[in-house]
Amino acid sequence: PDAVMAQLASEALVTVEQLGGEVPCVPISAKKRQGLDELVEIVLLQAEMLDLRADASRERNAEAIVIEARLSKREGGVIANCIQRLGTLSVGDIVVV
Repeated sequence: PDAVMAQLASEALVTVEQLGGEVPCVPISAKKRQGLDELVEIVLLQAEMLDLRADASRERNAEAIVIEARLSKREGGVIANCIQRLGTLSVGDIVVV
């Protein structure tokens, strides 16, 4: 993680909080199931601080980035965690990848 943060700073893309910048950084490993709860907390905190809200009046297909998924014999592929970018996504919705 330190090498990635240093590379981001050297390329002048972003400077993370750990290096004195403003962008939060949370090291995660989906394989080891580490840092996912902290990532969700930071995303929610940033959304609250920046007053980010979805436009519920616009009906459109949802677009999201899947962070964690599992395969179920009964249900098939099941998304456990995702970051929603556009549209409205509800529990139980069918998702096409």
